[in-house]
Amino acid sequence: MITEVNPGFCKPIDKFDFLKNIWQVSKHNNMKPEFENIALHDNKADNRFEMKFENTLSLVEYEIDGDIISLLHTEVDPALEGRGAGTAIVEKVLEEIKNRSLQLIPLCPFVVAYIKRHPEWEEIIVPR
Repeated sequence: MITEVNPGFCKPIDKFDFLKNIWQVSKHNNMKPEFENIALHDNKADNRFEMKFENTLSLVEYEIDGDIISLLHTEVDPALEGRGAGTAIVEKVLEEIKNRSLQLIPLCPFVVAYIKRHPEWEEIIVPR
């Protein structure tokens, strides 16, 4: 047990619950702050999600069949490589998939690698 200090009294809290609550708040927020307020656009005509930043376009191509979406390819402008744009667009796309209650088939190697580093997203993957 750890003790949370509040003005006037101390209240014991379970360390596991404390850490679990911190994880819940931050589990889907791995992007750099400069990308947080950038809009994600679903370009349905071209079957891709798009994110515009600093006069560049990042995208994730997809195929959708009913409530199942396959992510095929992620592309980030070379000017943004290494700056977190890939992480930002993938995280925004995964959040959109979750919000739409879709199930995911990750075929893009970048998306697969992201989910391996952030297994909390496995909950939206189509069960095998």
